Amino acid sequence: MKILTKHFIVEFIKPLVFLLIAFTGLSVLSDFFRDLNLFFQPDVRTHHVLQYLAFTNLHKSFQLLPIATLLAVLFSFNTMAKNGEFVAIKVSGADLKKIFVPMLGAGLLISLVSFVAVFYLVPPVVRKGYEIKNRVFLKIDTNAATRKRRKVSMIISPKSRMHVGFIDMDSRLMEDVVLYEYDSNFRFSSETRAKKAEWEGENWRLTDALRRVYLADEIVSEKKIKSLNLKVADPSELIFDSVYPEEMTFAEHIRRLNNLKKTGAPYLLEKIRFQYRIAATFSNFII
Repeated sequence: MKILTKHFIVEFIKPLVFLLIAFTGLSVLSDFFRDLNLFFQPDVRTHHVLQYLAFTNLHKSFQLLPIATLLAVLFSFNTMAKNGEFVAIKVSGADLKKIFVPMLGAGLLISLVSFVAVFYLVPPVVRKGYEIKNRVFLKIDTNAATRKRRKVSMIISPKSRMHVGFIDMDSRLMEDVVLYEYDSNFRFSSETRAKKAEWEGENWRLTDALRRVYLADEIVSEKKIKSLNLKVADPSELIFDSVYPEEMTFAEHIRRLNNLKKTGAPYLLEKIRFQYRIAATFSNFII
């Protein structure tokens, strides 16, 4: 039985490796011709091109792995059927169902390896590839990327919302801050406006604030406050850099989703991308 198991696995691995290399090679060629105009620049070296293609196509290898797995199963079984190996196994008295169990084990192992690679090993490599593209080909200084946003909305709690006209991550400064609080019927209970807010390590300090209290949508009191501490989110949670899903580890993707929810930004598409990454890795076992 061990000999047959080893034989099945070897017959499966050989076409799998060949197909994976072939598919990845086609992907590299496709990217090469797509970005060909970027490569013919005076200061671009051959190693820049090779590194960029290798680093950015690593995650595509794992995206193509389920297709390679499916075809490898079909090719290996078809070859063994043509050679009459299944008939010989049945004639020898061996149970074919038990022989196929190692194939399921191989599928599960491939899925687990793919999950670890996609969420922990691949992101730093892919990130480096995109950095080469921005720095060498597009001449973009990634260190000087903008850290400013306008019109940021946040869900602080089920009964409070905050809107910010402008936020600067580098100077840890917010301008035109409006904090809304609601009652159990989701009607205005209070409103706090401030021209400026500065980050102090654990909370925001609002200066020159105006607080209004409402009752039945009518203002019942109004008070000016020179300084007010507001414990909201860390500034890093308010700015969302433009990144590809394959650049994020499992924890980073979860954190991004939570931050999007917290700020009230649309997150459904990001959630679908995250779930797709998980489903894609375990599709190998299903196939």
